[in-house]
Amino acid sequence: MASQREITEENPTPETIYETGTIAKIMRMRKLTDGRVKILIQGVSKGRIKRFNKSKPHFEVGVEKIEETPIQGSNVEYEAMIRNASFTQAFW
Repeated sequence: MASQREITEENPTPETIYETGTIAKIMRMRKLTDGRVKILIQGVSKGRIKRFNKSKPHFEVGVEKIEETPIQGSNVEYEAMIRNASFTQAFW
């Protein structure tokens, strides 16, 4: 999964999609009565788009996993960063 650079763009192109995103797996999929599909996904790791294989009717890409480096610092610092991120997210 990767975000497009401009949310109002109706038809994004490979150039207008961020190359860094999340590699995820589909956990559950449900078709709704109005024709929409509801999907529950779980992030697996960070990923980077290496190539666009297909762009119609949807994008298919080749990706590489981005290895995460362990966070340096004490548990107190780490917990403070998590609290700060959670607090910030609550006000979005």
